[in-house]
Amino acid sequence: MSSDKEKDEAAVNSLVESMFSYMGSNDLDNFTSLMADDIILLPPNMSTIYGKEAMKELVRPWFETLNMTHEVSEPEIVTDHNIAYVRVEYRDSYSPKEGGETTLMDNKALWILRRETDGTWKMIRNMWNRNPLFEE
Repeated sequence: MSSDKEKDEAAVNSLVESMFSYMGSNDLDNFTSLMADDIILLPPNMSTIYGKEAMKELVRPWFETLNMTHEVSEPEIVTDHNIAYVRVEYRDSYSPKEGGETTLMDNKALWILRRETDGTWKMIRNMWNRNPLFEE
């Protein structure tokens, strides 16, 4: 039988997998359902973004105009009852839906999640940055 910590880590890992899956299928509503209403984003080269609605407005153009694919490393997940963090590295490929050049990005991120009162995990902090561009 697995421990609560193993169950929590599995639930957080499932959230990470779902997040990338929703991005890959351009499913903005399900993507944002993984975020807490009070989420704070710390994107590269931008001001801090506060709240789910502001986050949704930031990412909406990506979901509407791009086909997104991701190569994700095995995430490092640490849980402690009601808080978890995820450290992950991933490569993105963004191709305009109407055609055009594909953009490649090599990223690293640190995410903090909170267990909600219903037992689900939601992202409350999202900080990411980019490594120097890579060549395919």
